[in-house]
Amino acid sequence: MAKVLIVDDDPRVLTVIMRLLEMHGHTCVATESSLKALELVKLDTYQLIITDMRMPNMDGLTLLRRLKKERPAIPVIMITAYASNRTAVESVKRGVFDYLVKPFNGADLLATVERALNTDEDHIRAMDLYSGNNPMIKEYLQCGNEKPAN
Repeated sequence: MAKVLIVDDDPRVLTVIMRLLEMHGHTCVATESSLKALELVKLDTYQLIITDMRMPNMDGLTLLRRLKKERPAIPVIMITAYASNRTAVESVKRGVFDYLVKPFNGADLLATVERALNTDEDHIRAMDLYSGNNPMIKEYLQCGNEKPAN
């Protein structure tokens, strides 16, 4: 199935989401730190990220912006106990796949996860090309920056 990164400063929420997803065959990595999440995304490949909106050090919107800059093709599900129209609209503008309000129903979370994971593969490849995360594009861009030998 999929490798999912879960980010929430509440360890109980992390445990509940992780157990639910693991029961459905997913591999989960969990962290209470948005800063650690950014490190993890640079070190490994994830098919999905689930993050809380309100966290210390970096809020979910800032994390979303930085994640989308680093890996724009990975779908991100935002969860929050402090829902507002403003944050929902801002999340969508910044590229969140979906926005769930705590407490959420496990079936709703699973359905959202499945929809996110079934995102069109062509769309994901196109996003990687657009963002420069495609290995061939990176190699091409690096060749253009090389200095000619004297």
